[in-house]
Amino acid sequence: MFRSYGPGKFDSLFDSWIYAVSLDGGPDEEVGNVYEIGEWYGFMSLDSQDAKQAVVDAAKEAGDAPLTEEEQEELNNTVAVIIFENSQGFVQVEDYFDMGEAHKDWNRISKKINEIMEATEEDSD
Repeated sequence: MFRSYGPGKFDSLFDSWIYAVSLDGGPDEEVGNVYEIGEWYGFMSLDSQDAKQAVVDAAKEAGDAPLTEEEQEELNNTVAVIIFENSQGFVQVEDYFDMGEAHKDWNRISKKINEIMEATEEDSD
């Protein structure tokens, strides 16, 4: 069973743990700004045992441990995530089982957001 977060800013408990880890150590890369353009994205690798353990630790700190079999399988198979937060504080997490696909999506997102940020800066000049 993949547990739902319930009403709130996350779709699942799994997403809330990923977000907590991103706040603790920061994502590997990030683009955007919720205050300036209403969107923020973070790319975080989860391809090491230490990164996966950080997610398990976040679940323990939140009182959600142990992970269900489905959550543990998701964590085991996930090599990267892209986190999205909007100006309302809602967070979505996209899990990737293939690092190439994760980088492909990240490059597309970061290009789009950087173009928006540049246009915003030009408009403010």
